[in-house]
Amino acid sequence: MLFMIEIAFDSNKNKKFNGKAYPFLAVPNIKEQSFEGYLAFALDALRRFDKEPYLLTEENAAFFSTNKLALAFFVASNLVEAAVDCVVFKTENPKEAYEAYKPYIALSIGIKYALRLSTLEPSAVYKELTCLNYLNFSVKENYAEKTICYETKTATGANVFETHSIFDALVYVSTLKILSLCEFKEDLRCVVHITNQKEIIKPLALVQAILKNVSSYINI
Repeated sequence: MLFMIEIAFDSNKNKKFNGKAYPFLAVPNIKEQSFEGYLAFALDALRRFDKEPYLLTEENAAFFSTNKLALAFFVASNLVEAAVDCVVFKTENPKEAYEAYKPYIALSIGIKYALRLSTLEPSAVYKELTCLNYLNFSVKENYAEKTICYETKTATGANVFETHSIFDALVYVSTLKILSLCEFKEDLRCVVHITNQKEIIKPLALVQAILKNVSSYINI
């Protein structure tokens, strides 16, 4: 079952949360590392403290990006089994930190969406992919051509993407969902060609493809 780990920001500069002590992570200098470096740290922490409900750390811009590390913990929580419910970042300004993290919340939602759909049968995947009309793009299914077309309201056709596999469909449709939740205004059109071919999709590969797709919009 997919799980969305929570991220909290706390202004109390101590090694406790809600009055109780929990593991306090000393994050090494990974600021210049790729997202894979952040993910490796998060995976190791979840494995070491897999029975703990909370993990704490202190924000340190000189050593790491809070947003990237928080995202890494979310991704890691979908790759390993752990009881951790929340990672708490100790920070001077929780409201400011939360505002800066908002695009990464949208990214987390999009990733979870793709991971959940990747476990379904092909017919169920495409059925789910047609249920996104509540976002800021249109969704039209062409039964004759066996396609699903996604188009932003101002789309000119300049940025057109076509998919011919479930993997690519999940990557591009999730990208559209993420950009919509972030309220980015882009002229995009995506045509998904429906296939009945069942695929074995590796979660990490799917996440990496989505991150690559959104990296020009969100700092990964």
